[in-house]
Amino acid sequence: MMEGFSSTLEVRYTLQDTVEVIAQLELATGTKFVVLQKQKFYGNPDWIPTSKGRIYWEHPGPEDGISIPIPFDGQPFMFVGRKVLGCHQGVDKDKERKARRIEEKHKDGTAGRIVKQRKTRISKKVNCPAQIYSLQIAKFPEYEIPGNTARDRRESAKRLKDDLANNIDVGYNIIYITKLPLLTDHEGHLISGEAIRPPNLVTDERDILIEKCAQVSQTISNATNIVRDGPYLKDLLSTLQQVQNSVLEHVSSEEIAEIEESIGKQEYNPDMNEVTIEIEIEKQENTEFNQCE
Repeated sequence: MMEGFSSTLEVRYTLQDTVEVIAQLELATGTKFVVLQKQKFYGNPDWIPTSKGRIYWEHPGPEDGISIPIPFDGQPFMFVGRKVLGCHQGVDKDKERKARRIEEKHKDGTAGRIVKQRKTRISKKVNCPAQIYSLQIAKFPEYEIPGNTARDRRESAKRLKDDLANNIDVGYNIIYITKLPLLTDHEGHLISGEAIRPPNLVTDERDILIEKCAQVSQTISNATNIVRDGPYLKDLLSTLQQVQNSVLEHVSSEEIAEIEESIGKQEYNPDMNEVTIEIEIEKQENTEFNQCE
């Protein structure tokens, strides 16, 4: 790996090795990538440098993180071509074409022509944004400069262009720089056996679960107020305390302190609860006895 590159960039010196890198990624993650864009000379052995080609010394990556940064190392280079691959469960490239085809069939049907109806297939595309970017560049080591100064760059670039214009044999090295996606770049489908969902869906699902838990808690609270079975209430209290302890295991100590401060700390006293339950049962028995009299 070349100095200055991040861990997601792979550098190879042949097209076959670059293809192998992508194949290994697909095998390791259980994914498949399809070509979205490929420039004419990417991987083309017929490419040759010309004096009309633009000479670069470095190529900083933009803020969007899409392009591949190429740091300065003293050697001038030219871009040969680029190839972009997208996750096969990404954007449906044929969506517009399919829509036009359906519209044309509809027009044929309304015009009196017999159109064979076929079952519409549901696209498996989930708009996964994961993509692979691969650049092919040509570096010219014979024109390397010792220092990164404007004068050195200008003189070396002029010498290179003059040699190319005069059909002088110029040596160069082909390099493929490929930016691979992270697992977290995939959305909406399986990666190595795990379901990857968009972050917004995860948040929405959590909010729904919190609301349902609150509804269940409120229902239990309302129903408990009218339950008269003392032994059952005692068992219920024990069960609810276990649930409470389980919930608090997923909450930090600072958050627990805030909860206790907001609602007041309530400790469970077994003896007092037993007395209360016995009193309630005794009241219930007296009421039933008085009704019988």
